[in-house]
Amino acid sequence: INPKIGPSFGGTRTDVYGYFKKNAKMKCMFGDKTTRAIYLSNNHIQCISSPIFMEESGRVMIVNVSVSGSHFLQQSAGFIYYSTHFSNDMEISTTHGVTSGGTMVTIGGKHLTDVLDGIKNIGNVAVTPVVKFGTNLASNSRVLDSNSIVCNAPSRDGDFSSVPIYLSLNGGVDFFPLNHQFHYYEKPSITKIVPLAIEAEEIVEIIIYGNNFLPLIDASCVLGSLSTARAEVISDTEIRCIVLPTVVGVIMVFVTLNGVDISNELPLAIRDSAPIVLAVEPVFVSASGGTVVTVTLSKSARPGTLIKLSNFTAEPQEHIGNSSFTFTAPSGSEPTHMLISHNQGHSFVDTMIELQFLPDLVIYSVRPSVFFINDGGRNEDIEISGRKFEPHWRYYCIIVSNDEDVAEIEAVYRNETSITCNCKWLSISRPQNYGVAVRREKDRQTSNALDIIATPRITLLSLNPSFVVEDSVNQYVSIKGKNFFAVEDSLICRFIHDQG
Repeated sequence: INPKIGPSFGGTRTDVYGYFKKNAKMKCMFGDKTTRAIYLSNNHIQCISSPIFMEESGRVMIVNVSVSGSHFLQQSAGFIYYSTHFSNDMEISTTHGVTSGGTMVTIGGKHLTDVLDGIKNIGNVAVTPVVKFGTNLASNSRVLDSNSIVCNAPSRDGDFSSVPIYLSLNGGVDFFPLNHQFHYYEKPSITKIVPLAIEAEEIVEIIIYGNNFLPLIDASCVLGSLSTARAEVISDTEIRCIVLPTVVGVIMVFVTLNGVDISNELPLAIRDSAPIVLAVEPVFVSASGGTVVTVTLSKSARPGTLIKLSNFTAEPQEHIGNSSFTFTAPSGSEPTHMLISHNQGHSFVDTMIELQFLPDLVIYSVRPSVFFINDGGRNEDIEISGRKFEPHWRYYCIIVSNDEDVAEIEAVYRNETSITCNCKWLSISRPQNYGVAVRREKDRQTSNALDIIATPRITLLSLNPSFVVEDSVNQYVSIKGKNFFAVEDSLICRFIHDQG
């Protein structure tokens, strides 16, 4: 018979092989319980196991299975019932897993161990486990060490719902529910570690930035094979961990939320007692050179400190406080790792920080070149056209008057060649010349400047005369109004026909 085991609540569809007569009214007997037999061929029938009562403390029970109603003298075979009372007491290693699937889940507990041992001892029958998550079957379901069952959760791409878990011990013929829900989440990814390097034998807080972080009880930061630290999930993009590295070198750090599935890895440098680079600002520099870069160390810079970028080497220019200094970045085009030496260049250490060179910031036009202010809510935006503005970067309009910055206004991105700034804050009584430039936050580079004029809007109040003779020549009209000023360009009176 196959399968040779089934749950005590019955209903197992069991294949029975032997020799049977087609027209005989056969019945299957599970112990003293009778069920109908389904004839399939001369050597194959199917029987549905009867339910059987088992004490709550019971685990397994074997009964004889026999077939009546055939002309052949029947023999008996053993069928093992197992109790499912223990399903509420199951232990599961994790109730969370990634939507891409593959999470290793271990199902165990004393009662499961008793059932597995009982099946093995009473009938020496191999258990064929199958685990199901909702309606999807797990992969690689197997018995581990005769006391637990291991499987890999199926995938559930794009679906972050929770599903019940079902277990079968007879190859998927019968399933019974476990008292657990499995919760899917998107696999976490990490994009940045702060600081990028830490010192050995010191307790340090590291901050890991990324995506899809969840405050699960098993959330941890893993430092290679050295140690695992409990993670404090600040938000879905930030995790903090307190670590105590014990070796020097570069290790790979990753994050796990359930203790099983891991994120991608990023390097973390563990240095000796020499100063290490904690931060570099900015890491985006001008391709034409000249960007002032600030380097922050873990302690005071040693004499003989040098910075190296490809073939360029620089000494600290200005020391800021006890642990920071500046240098001027060279020109370049390709991303370059920054190296640092604390021994006058005899050896350099990779800081794991990469400087990226950005093309020069150039603007071509400002529209309007003359704009009106304090104008009763009318549009007070200026549009600046330039070369390749990036959609996710910040830009600022710098308003300059008499070589002094009047204001810095955050710009609004429109497309890769256009940004706008609102100048409603300007308050003047006469026309004023200004220079407008754009500053890029990534490397703090300022573009070339273009001229604009800010002026109150001209207002017409009266005309005299208001009627003139048709085809008159040299007929002057006196116009009264507000905000007439002598500007570089002449004022123009425009006469428009009533039909346009």
